[in-house]
Amino acid sequence: MYRIPVPTAEFVRRAAVTLLRRPPWLLPQPPGSVAWLGVAADLRERIEARSLRGRIPGRRALAEAYGVSFDVVNQAVEALIEQHLLVVRPGSPGTYVNEERP
Repeated sequence: MYRIPVPTAEFVRRAAVTLLRRPPWLLPQPPGSVAWLGVAADLRERIEARSLRGRIPGRRALAEAYGVSFDVVNQAVEALIEQHLLVVRPGSPGTYVNEERP
């Protein structure tokens, strides 16, 4: 059986807790807060880095992924549509990254 010194075990425990901790903007927010700004900022960053292309995941899937409510994701997506980063194509289900943006 291995014996790990207490300071090493404490360091490993603190490192694991830090890695598992959610970013502050992903934590549950009180009603009326601006949690959608964090979601919108992350989506904008992913769009600009070209790691998010084509059709984006559904709003419910995004809500689960970010750990926020559907309304928070909906507000973030609507803000990105207003900024012309995302588009809703008539006759096509879903929301898409606007490839024709300036």
